[in-house]
Amino acid sequence: METDPEIKALGIQGVYQLQGGIDKYFKEFPEGGYWKGKNYVFDKRFAHAPPKVDGELHGKVDKKEKSEKEEDTIMGKCEACQKPWDMYRGKRRCPTCGVPSLICRECFLADKEGKKKLGREVRCDLCVEQGITSKKEIRQKDEQGIKEYERKMARKGLLKPDKVALAPNPDNV
Repeated sequence: METDPEIKALGIQGVYQLQGGIDKYFKEFPEGGYWKGKNYVFDKRFAHAPPKVDGELHGKVDKKEKSEKEEDTIMGKCEACQKPWDMYRGKRRCPTCGVPSLICRECFLADKEGKKKLGREVRCDLCVEQGITSKKEIRQKDEQGIKEYERKMARKGLLKPDKVALAPNPDNV
C-alpha cells in the first residue's frame, strides 16, 4: 500500500494490506503468527482473533493447553478501571465520539446495579489522548483536518481550486 501514489502523497508509512484478508491469514496461522490481539469487526462478533486465541478466550480449549501468552494477547483496557480488557459488551459507547466502549464485566455490573456510575468522564482512549471532551470539538478537529488536507491536495494539483477555499494558511501546512 505504501507504493500507492495517494498514500505516498499523504506521507503515510508502515501501512500494509494482507492479500486475501485477515481470515486467510488466520486459516494459515491458527495460532496467530505475527498477529497480536483482536481485530474489531462491525457485526455481532465484535472482535475476530486467530482460531487458537479465540478458542482460549471462549473456553473451547482445555485450560492446560492455553498458551502462556494469553495475557499478552489482551491489548485493550477497561476505560473505567484500566484493567486489561478487550471485549465489547453492554452497548455502552464513548460519550464524546460514540465508538463502542471497552468496559470490563465488573465495571459494567457495578454501573448496572448503581454501585459505580459510569459518567461522561469515562471516554475512549483516543478521546482522552487527544483531550477531546465534546462532539463539537470532534467536528472542529475534523473540519480543520479536511481543510488542511484539501489545501495540501490543491497545492499538488490533485484537487480543483474551485472545490477548496484557498484561505491563507497560518500554519504553513
